[in-house]
Amino acid sequence: MVCWLPSDSDWDHHYNVTGDETWKAENMHKIFAKIEKNNYAEAGSPGHGFDGYFQTNMGAMAQARGGALQGNKVMEAYAKEFGVDDWDMTDLLTRDPNEMVADRDQISSIFGLVNHQYANGQRYSSRDYVKAAVDAGDPITVSLTSLATKVLFDTSGDCGDKPRAVGVEYLEGKSLYAGDSRRVAGDAGTKKTVKAKREVIVSGGAFNSPQLLLLSGIGAKEHLEEFDIPVVVDLPGVGQHLMDNQEMPIIGTGSAGSGTTGVAMFKTNFPAYDERDMFLMGGPGAPLPYGVSMVKGSSVNNKGWVKLRSADPQDTPEINFNHYAEGSDADIQAMADTPDENGSCGQDDIDWIHKQTFGHHPTSSNKIGADDDPMAVLDSKFRVRGVAGLRVVDASAFARIPGIFPSAPTFMISQKASDEMIAEIEAGEAIEVCEAALPE
Repeated sequence: MVCWLPSDSDWDHHYNVTGDETWKAENMHKIFAKIEKNNYAEAGSPGHGFDGYFQTNMGAMAQARGGALQGNKVMEAYAKEFGVDDWDMTDLLTRDPNEMVADRDQISSIFGLVNHQYANGQRYSSRDYVKAAVDAGDPITVSLTSLATKVLFDTSGDCGDKPRAVGVEYLEGKSLYAGDSRRVAGDAGTKKTVKAKREVIVSGGAFNSPQLLLLSGIGAKEHLEEFDIPVVVDLPGVGQHLMDNQEMPIIGTGSAGSGTTGVAMFKTNFPAYDERDMFLMGGPGAPLPYGVSMVKGSSVNNKGWVKLRSADPQDTPEINFNHYAEGSDADIQAMADTPDENGSCGQDDIDWIHKQTFGHHPTSSNKIGADDDPMAVLDSKFRVRGVAGLRVVDASAFARIPGIFPSAPTFMISQKASDEMIAEIEAGEAIEVCEAALPE
């Protein structure tokens, strides 16, 4: 997984739509420094952390310590295009993309590739963090054979004037979800419930979190009624506003030459937020001479959606990225970056880009937002609107897609949410235990 931090404007957008100053870029930088365990930069480098749990590493840095790095024809072409061909190639191939400098979001250049990795190059993921907590004896239970099917609510009024999340219904069994290729048809698992003393936190991702909310009766009233799901809260934004980074492969012919592969970030002629917006990553490898993955950052299209196919929690939802939907011209223009004399892409270019585009960075399907935004599912502290005792903490919460790769930002907002909840408890502001909701 690539560790590439979003632009300051991505974080400040969250502040702008919520008015919550904790979302300002300067505060989010502090969260990154808190969680990062940097394995490549010099100790004390601004904007980085060296005592956290989130492991980051740059492979080219280790190579450089063994001697000068050599680029290739593609890297040399990038350097010339970006006006940095007077730099030493080693300096370019180890340039820190997450360096905290004032003009970071404007710099077009070659950079080193930073990944979520331990110092030995082994991949780091959230699994490692959870496993470390279990191994340390923390009070956490991990089940690999449970499928959440519904959030349970108390609507009697005994737990407050809003519907209160008091637990989760789930199925116990192996491979129960239709998205699992190992699933045995007809296996319904065993229905069970677990009660929550204080809160329920949903972290199913950009697809399954909206699905679970919808199955629980939180979503657009008309959509829920299609499947005879009792409406707990009419919240039309659930599953809407799905965003994604458009990605497209480029295959070269001929020989690029050997050498260390770097990555490039640059500003197209159609930047949505007047900052660099295109990421190129590639290298030589059989059977192709050279391949490049081109990723569009700062995407503006928010017309994707996640909807139910049925009321069956074992079923997969309907997912439509709706790439290049009407109103997102900046995305298609940036991908082409070759406007004709009228300032727009030719139809052949557009058709070709549509066919080649794919995506795998889904976010924002339960977006946070302002109190007066009817499509905002969450408030600035990740709490689901219209109910009590329920938060969503995952990539579905972003108000807009955070830059190029949402993985590191998702770790950051997870830490942010944890800090928020701890602060509430310490201040005595957390939701009180609802005795009426607890099992007898």
